[in-house]
Amino acid sequence: YSKCNVLIALSEEWKERLSQIVPEDRIEIIENYSVLHEEVLEERLQRACNNTVLFLGELGKRKGCYDIPAVIAQVKKSIPDVRFVLAGAGSEADEDAIKKLIAEKGVSDNVEFPGWVRGDTKDKLLREADVFFLPSYNEGMPMSVLDAMGYGLPVVSTNVGGIPKIVHDGENGYCCDPGNVNRFAKGITKILLDGTGRKSFGEASWKIVKEGYSLEAHLNRIEQAYEQVLLMDV
Repeated sequence: YSKCNVLIALSEEWKERLSQIVPEDRIEIIENYSVLHEEVLEERLQRACNNTVLFLGELGKRKGCYDIPAVIAQVKKSIPDVRFVLAGAGSEADEDAIKKLIAEKGVSDNVEFPGWVRGDTKDKLLREADVFFLPSYNEGMPMSVLDAMGYGLPVVSTNVGGIPKIVHDGENGYCCDPGNVNRFAKGITKILLDGTGRKSFGEASWKIVKEGYSLEAHLNRIEQAYEQVLLMDV
């Protein structure tokens, strides 16, 4: 291992793991970034609520997807036409189990499974959504949350990994304990029903990523890391 090398990690958690094999002072944290869509934020502030909750990611236990059916059932009590879009895919066993739980809760009509999405389809879902939901049990710095915040979306997620650094409880969404179905449901319901709060949360999401997680800030950190390596080699 060369003393001039610097290893880039995406989060504090990854730095801790990598420090088992690499000296800690040689690990630089450069987190994921968000692409800002100011025009979408402006559209969202002007339009009516679609009662749409968006999830993007792997459909499985690690992402908390087995908790989602119970959340939908609770939210539906207050918002009968709520729409959960679960965009992604998982193993056949996981997908079948999640869909079975959804059917058992009687909320199949409130859920859509578009599969993995990208490009224009992903853009459309992010534009139409009102809340981004990621009930993960394990994360680093999830790109999906940063993407959603760049579109000015309020976020309901969990206090694991780097998520609390970007989802500030009561400021741009709700940061809950993993598996806390009641708090997930209450947070989503409150955001959908409170137009003023929803807009305030969306603006806060956009501001958080603009100030610390923009592509420009990301590139600056990478440039600084390269300069550090070059100075070591002098």
